[in-house]
Amino acid sequence: MDLASQETPGPKRRGKKEPRTHSPAVMEVAELALRLGYGQYERADSKLGRLVAPVEVDMHGLSAAFQRLLPFPRPFVLVGHLSHLLPVDAILLLRCDPREIERRLRVRGDKEEDVRENVEAELVDVILFEALERKIPVYERDTTREAPKDTARWILRVLGGSERPLSTALPFRGTVDWLASDEPLMGETKRRTGNPRAARPSKRGP
Repeated sequence: MDLASQETPGPKRRGKKEPRTHSPAVMEVAELALRLGYGQYERADSKLGRLVAPVEVDMHGLSAAFQRLLPFPRPFVLVGHLSHLLPVDAILLLRCDPREIERRLRVRGDKEEDVRENVEAELVDVILFEALERKIPVYERDTTREAPKDTARWILRVLGGSERPLSTALPFRGTVDWLASDEPLMGETKRRTGNPRAARPSKRGP
């Protein structure tokens, strides 16, 4: 089984969550695109004297060449916020509490606009709906307070077939619902978001 490991853009969740032993190959989408000739760096760093991230990815070209040009054996895990758009067999959604995302991004010094965008995307399940619309198995897990080794074990269980994917039947529903929590978001984000339920993508069902 070839997997896409997906999360809301922005936070790095306390290190790699992918299996390290007896595991499939693991690669970032940006690294794969660069290796296959379907990615390019968007800017240069004058101090470092070289090109740096972020990487602009030609998703159409990468998707078309994906199976033919893979530089590693199967099965594999692709990591990155574009991974769920590639022709994989299943998608792993690593969720994180929006409050924790906000805290981490502010500690990292991200711009206010980027903080708000990432928090709101996680809050209203943007990636979840994109993943479920692919009509392939989707596995979801809250990794907010989970050690990387525990998430890695979960990924191995998915590969072994012992975990059950989300239902893709309408209306779409995940196992994580941040909007059900009574705890307020940090800072001013909740007030800026307004009514987050109104922003949630339609579940297109009764």
